Amino acid sequence: MAPLFVATLLAATLGGQVIETVDPDTRLRAGPGEEYDRVCVLPAGVPLWATDKQDQWYHVALGATLDAWVYQGTVRATGLTTRPANARLTDVTAGPTASGTRVAFTLTRPVPFRILPQLYPPALIVDLFDSASGTYWVRQKAQDRVCRGLALWMESSGWVRGRIDLAMPAIVGYMASYANGKTLALDIRRGFDAPGLSGKTICLDPGHGGRDRGAAGPNGLQEKAVNLAIAVKAAELLRAAGARVVLTRSTDTQVGPPGCKESEELEARVQVAIKANADLFVSIHNNHAGGGADSSVAGTEAYWWAPFCQPLAKALLGGVSAALGLSARHIACRPFHVLRSTDCPRALVECGYLSNPAEAEYMSRPEFAERAAEGVVAGMRRYIDWAAGVGPPP
Repeated sequence: MAPLFVATLLAATLGGQVIETVDPDTRLRAGPGEEYDRVCVLPAGVPLWATDKQDQWYHVALGATLDAWVYQGTVRATGLTTRPANARLTDVTAGPTASGTRVAFTLTRPVPFRILPQLYPPALIVDLFDSASGTYWVRQKAQDRVCRGLALWMESSGWVRGRIDLAMPAIVGYMASYANGKTLALDIRRGFDAPGLSGKTICLDPGHGGRDRGAAGPNGLQEKAVNLAIAVKAAELLRAAGARVVLTRSTDTQVGPPGCKESEELEARVQVAIKANADLFVSIHNNHAGGGADSSVAGTEAYWWAPFCQPLAKALLGGVSAALGLSARHIACRPFHVLRSTDCPRALVECGYLSNPAEAEYMSRPEFAERAAEGVVAGMRRYIDWAAGVGPPP
């Protein structure tokens, strides 16, 4: 009980208050600034116990042993100065849906939460803060074919942890939201029913476009044009293989409404894939070594944000670098806006470097787009075959 006593004493000393999230994408961070990593992302309507404030950031307690920071513009003060009692978790049920399985955590009120994906073996860890387990039911309906098993325990005071082991080779997407105000609904996509590209819905995102040219090479070649050429060719190859293809843009235009902010433009691209219920999302780019970096920097890179998307990034890196005959530099975690949603595997590939004169000249030739597209499609195919349980890991 010592951590709880310390948290209570601290709140009393600093004048704790209840605040509530108002942004549908409220980010709790490890420190008071955008440069700190995220602890979790919450929907609107979740109460938080703030113990302090530094500049424009509230310091909030999660349970008794974890804290985080939240920007004041994404929350509202409720006027309450007494910390609410822990919510009770009264039921956990996994049942089939049209796209997979929903695991419903029934609570007496909404609470802050986070979802932690585990890659090997595939599992989802669910942390419920400001909560106490009072469950009578932890059940899995007989028709459910996504969950291998469910387990639940108290991690510490005010912190309930659940583990969902998945009966498929890979995590292929999930979304969490509050249903009926206080039931946390975790919708998990079922795995691929078959290997190969046929029948899959693929969203291709040619980076930049319209007023946003992206990078430019020493020969004047604009990134937005190269990205679009690759995406259009990849779409042709995917359709020939039986896939349904959705492009965020098919011409030299932006995706969001005229005059929108950069974040709104990027979110519009995210929503294209969500509305299409895409099985995969791949954003296609070409790089630039800015800031006076050496123009000899060259090669292919790929990026992921949600941990379960690492294998897709690795498959794209291998496919594109091999098809183009360029060096494979790395895959890396970056919080690019288009990669933040967990609805499906998402990755961004940088096919080459426009700031490298030799690669920029290569990009100006038609065969570059053709080969890059072949590499993107090969990477997707390898990822899907692995995720369907019939191919080697990327």
